[in-house]
Formats: sequence, C-alpha cells, structure tokens
Amino acid sequence: MLLTLVVLVGIGTWKTRVAQDAPTWTFERRPEGIMGTECLLRVVVDRRMSARAEQILDAAEARIRFVEAVASNWIDSSELSRLNSATALEEIQLSPTLSSILKESQSVFALSEGAFDVTCRPLIMLWKDAGRVGHFPDEAAIAEARASSRWDLVSWVDDGLIKREAGVCFDLGGVAKGFAMDEAVDVMMRLGAAGALVDIGGDLKTAGRSSAQDGIWSVDVRDPDGEGVIGTLRVSGGMAVCTSGHYARFVTIAGKRYSHILDPRSGIPVDNVPSVTVLGNSAMSVDAWATALSVIGEPGLERLPAGMQAVIVRRKTAADGSRWITTPGVDFTPTLDSVHP
Repeated sequence: MLLTLVVLVGIGTWKTRVAQDAPTWTFERRPEGIMGTECLLRVVVDRRMSARAEQILDAAEARIRFVEAVASNWIDSSELSRLNSATALEEIQLSPTLSSILKESQSVFALSEGAFDVTCRPLIMLWKDAGRVGHFPDEAAIAEARASSRWDLVSWVDDGLIKREAGVCFDLGGVAKGFAMDEAVDVMMRLGAAGALVDIGGDLKTAGRSSAQDGIWSVDVRDPDGEGVIGTLRVSGGMAVCTSGHYARFVTIAGKRYSHILDPRSGIPVDNVPSVTVLGNSAMSVDAWATALSVIGEPGLERLPAGMQAVIVRRKTAADGSRWITTPGVDFTPTLDSVHP
C-alpha cells in the first residue's frame, strides 16, 4: 500500500565510471519491469574489481525479480497468488522468502496495534472497485470485507500456515519491496561491492560507501503539497529510507479524492498526514512502518522500534505552523521555502 516515487534520491547526474585515478568506480543499471515502477541499482567497487561490476548488478537484479515472482499479487503463478487462492484448512507450505515476509508483517501488525495489516486485501479490492464505479462502499460491504480476512483466521505450522477461511488473502505491497531491497543490497555486498544502493519506486536501501566516497547518502524528501522538496536527509551506508503518502495515489468518488492507504481497523482511507518517511537498518521493516505511521499519525512515533527514525510532513495548516516533525537524531535539513513558506 505504500506510495511510490515520493522520495527522490539526491544523486544528480553522473557517469558510469568516475575518474580513472579514483579509488573506486561506480556503475548503475535501471532495469525495467520491476514491481510496476522505476528501479535503480548502483554499485561502488574498488577499481581493481571493476570487471565484476556487471556480474554484481546481474545478481542484484535477479534477486529482486525472484522476490517479485514469490510475493506479487499481479503474477498469477506467484507463490502469494497460490496462497491467496488456497482452500480453507489446507496446510500450505511456504518458501523461506514468503514465510519471512509474512512473519515480519504479523510482527508489525502486533506492534502497530493493527495499523499495518497485510491481510486486508479484500478491503483494498473493495475500494478499488468503488473508485472504478464511482460509489462509496456501504458500511455492510466494508464490514464484510474486513471480517473475511484477518490474522486470527491464520494458524502457523512447522512448514507454513493454515487458513481457517478460504477468503483470507494477503497483500504485500507495503513490505515485499523492502524485503527485495534488503536482499539485493546483501547480494551486492557479499559479492565484493564497496558500496551499494537499490532504489525501487523512490524507496531505497544503501550499504557501504556512497559514490561521493564519504559513506553518506543524501535523500531529498518531496513536498507533498507541491513541487520540489521539503528537505534533505543524510544517511549512512546500511540505512533504508521508505516513504508513504496519500497525495499521488488515490481513488476519486463523487468528486472527492480518497487515499489508497486504508486504516485496516476501520476499513476507511486515512487522512492523517500527507507524508511519512521512515529510516532504519531493515528496508522490509521500514517499508511496513512507513505505512503504519500513515495510519496512526504523529502518536505512532512513540511506537517505532529502537533504531528507527522518522520524518512526518504535516499539512500547511498545522496548528503550530511547522511543516514537519522528526524523531531525535534525524539528520534532516529543511529547504528555505519549508522554513519560511
């Protein structure tokens, strides 16, 4: 459920290789057809390893495509699609990949007190249909969709799980992308990269040295109320940055726009904050918490696990006039326009 293309990597235009006397060379690739959005892979290698750069990029791209083939709802043959179509009381074996994603999703569900819930696919489809026909779903339809798929209808077994109702369906749009970024960066570093970056739809994971050689990666956070950016984050290698917002993806019903992000507890689109950016070591966890904070809003900052940081961009009409709020320790430099609107 995450909004894509809302964090812009502040990396500018650069050549495939830096100057030949530099200690490292940088290579990039922009594979197409990745999770329905844009993708950037970047690897920084010692110049003596430059011949292996393409091999490293090949391995990273292959890993992302593998995760997509496991966890996509858009691929009929994916493991997730087969899980969603399984019958009630059938013991379903899961691959380590899908099992890891689902278990982390259930963990965030518990910690967020239900604000992040990958079992709410029936709700997601209900609202997509509502946008298509232009009618607000009634309370009975929302309640039915919410009741048909819940974590308490799932039982874990040694090699997988059992759905107690056939209607239980999962949507991993708010977590699988993060898992894929973690996996791709890990592959690149294990193959000898000095630094790596994976950007899928504006969410990213870094490791090691940046192309600037200082190990610091700059990430621009888009202004959700207009063009441009509201500020810049500086993050060290190993950090992931994911953003969720409801200003670019939405459904329109009776002339009103409704967010694509739903509160699983009520079944209603959220309208708390325009944009949430979360930072942490695990892109999978950060991905999920960006959605959870979009649902909870500012009070959710207190629930963030240790080691995670966040920037919440407020509406221009915020009572105290401030456009953003951050957790302690975030290296965030606001633009002049955001300080003095």
